[in-house]
Amino acid sequence: MLKHISPLMRTRLIIYSRIFLIWALCINSSAVFSQDSTVSKSDSLKIYELLGSAQLLIDRPGEIKANFNLAEKYGRHALALSTNLSYQKGIGQSFFTLSKISKARKDIRSGSDYLMKSINVFRADSSLREFEADADIELANYYGINEAGDLANKIRLYEQAANLLALKLPNSLKLADALKYLGDLYNVKEDNEKSISSLQKALKIYKSLKYDKLQDIYCLLGAVLNRNGASREGLRYLQLAEKDAVRYRDSSSTVTTMYNRMGNIYNSLNQYKQTNKAFEKSIIYARKNHDKDAVLMVSANLGWSYLRVNKSEKAVRVIKEALLSANRKDTAHIINLNTTLMEAYIQRHDLANASKCNASIKDMIRQFYLYDFLLINYHHAAAKLYLKLRDFTNCQSQINATKTITNRSSNIRDMAAAEKLQYQLDSARSRPWEALKHLNLFMHLNDSLNTRNHDREINQLQIAYESEKKDLDISSLKQRASLREKILISEKAARNFSMAGMALFLILTLLLFSRYRLKQKTNRELQIKQNAINGQNLSLKHLLNERDWLIKEVHHRVKNNLQIIISLLDSQSSYLLDENALVVLRESRHRMHSISLVHQKLYQDENLTGINIKDYISELIGFLKDSFGIEKKIRFELDVEPLLFDVSQVVPLGLILNEAVTNSIKYAFQNQSECVISIAVRATTDNFVEISIADNGCGLPPDFDIDSCSSLGMNLIKGLTAQIQGKLSVFSANGMHICIQVERLRTLGSKPAPGYEI
Repeated sequence: MLKHISPLMRTRLIIYSRIFLIWALCINSSAVFSQDSTVSKSDSLKIYELLGSAQLLIDRPGEIKANFNLAEKYGRHALALSTNLSYQKGIGQSFFTLSKISKARKDIRSGSDYLMKSINVFRADSSLREFEADADIELANYYGINEAGDLANKIRLYEQAANLLALKLPNSLKLADALKYLGDLYNVKEDNEKSISSLQKALKIYKSLKYDKLQDIYCLLGAVLNRNGASREGLRYLQLAEKDAVRYRDSSSTVTTMYNRMGNIYNSLNQYKQTNKAFEKSIIYARKNHDKDAVLMVSANLGWSYLRVNKSEKAVRVIKEALLSANRKDTAHIINLNTTLMEAYIQRHDLANASKCNASIKDMIRQFYLYDFLLINYHHAAAKLYLKLRDFTNCQSQINATKTITNRSSNIRDMAAAEKLQYQLDSARSRPWEALKHLNLFMHLNDSLNTRNHDREINQLQIAYESEKKDLDISSLKQRASLREKILISEKAARNFSMAGMALFLILTLLLFSRYRLKQKTNRELQIKQNAINGQNLSLKHLLNERDWLIKEVHHRVKNNLQIIISLLDSQSSYLLDENALVVLRESRHRMHSISLVHQKLYQDENLTGINIKDYISELIGFLKDSFGIEKKIRFELDVEPLLFDVSQVVPLGLILNEAVTNSIKYAFQNQSECVISIAVRATTDNFVEISIADNGCGLPPDFDIDSCSSLGMNLIKGLTAQIQGKLSVFSANGMHICIQVERLRTLGSKPAPGYEI
């Protein structure tokens, strides 16, 4: 919300919030003082002022060494004062603050040591166990979730914290938050029963506290229930999450996760149309939030969902687009995406491309630790590929790898899939008896899976029914007792209300009559003002329409005048014999066209304040192709985001692009068979944009110096870049590269780019 407030007001709010934090710490110390008679009030206030100041320095933006040093000074001063006074809570809180300073400095070892000292202090005094829970949670955040040992330690610490909070602060928001995060950790461990229990306890506390924004816990609970076999119950919770997200206009990463999980549930229920819709919504929010990991993960899921409805072309397109944004560090995503792409090519009977996908990731499988579901998906896809290629040895190897994992996880669905593949392999090997045995195993496992899911859903419904019945019985008894009490109270109060009611009736009648007369007068005045406002609005609307028409007419005439100049240059060129003069005229004509194209788009589009750079560059490149006749000689690769640019920036950018591309066409390629010119426009941070023009030609001379270069084209590029206050860099790397970074000016009344609408 702060982004809509002025900078001055935002600064004031930050200052006020920091003053409030110090005040709260002081109040806290006063409360503690009343319980600890060994410490004076002034000493406890001094300790908490020091700790509050240290916390403010830690919370300041940026990793500034001076802030950390000053915060440590305050923390150590508070520790020394608390130690001299033998004030245990002050000692524990000082160690806790020093641990945060170490963590901010990325000194994990010192941070964990301070936390252990803090925990030992709080644990020694039963009145301070509440603060031990805070320290346990802080220490748990030092552990990750990818390694089994780290995950176990993280769960252990959160369990300790939840138990302490349940004892010291039952039914508190802090306890609900701890239980929710603990449920998420159980979910990572795939301990479904504990996860569901912890999340339901947290949900009960949130509801008792009238906490409304529950979309994140609904989303998590729905996913765990689905994995535990209660798919329909899980879907109900995810629909509740969607309802809250819409109500509070949530567009965060929680919504991305919510629709992704909803797609997984619809997939398990074989509702493939709803699956596709859910994943498509999820990827829209992931792209809007610029969450690359979510885009890569959801793209793989969306690709799988397209394959289930035999839309392999869509799957290939989605996966390839995602792979373009992945880098080498995204190992798990690359394996997942290539596995999905391999399945898509197998479905299209394109075994050559499927084999390429397999070759690109099979070495990664051996080198990196991966989740079981990724390994299962890969081995299953590889087995299908080798079966199609009739490479029975490698097919059997992949099936064996699948069975090893399924025996460890006891996942009936995966075991059934492995038996089906074994049946198909034995059939292809002409081993009918072995094939029949594995077919029977597949059918048995498939029937067991359906029966188990059915039984789980019946159990969930039975539990819900019994719970509702018990609640109804208790509620009925309470209602009867309450009814008797209300009858006695109502008889006593009826006499008093009847007398007071008559008096109130007379007073209200007089007030209503007075308000009616006042309302009539006010309505007449408002009607007169409304008529005047309507007349002014109509006049302003006419003026606005005339202004828009005049602006379009100006752009149209400027475009026509530039076209006349271009035509004159064309006519003049027909009377010239000097080749250099013809080249100069042609380059001038190209520059005129790049400017004329801006005014043409402003005249034709509804938006008069900005130009869509993607459309503009596409038309400009098309013109240059036709002008030079290079349609089949040079290939253009465009990676341009649909950003709106102000007119004052588009004209210089168009001239820069014209000069750079023309230079590459004329000089870059010397008898090359594969000629490529790449143009990319990407938003980097906030309003900054990076524009790059590159070719794979001969590159720049070894002694090239942009500052001493005297060519007209390069001087134009330098001058125009300076005009729009951009940063220019020119270098050789397998060809010439021109890179410009510029801050994009905001346009009035501009609409969002098409690719970013939800």
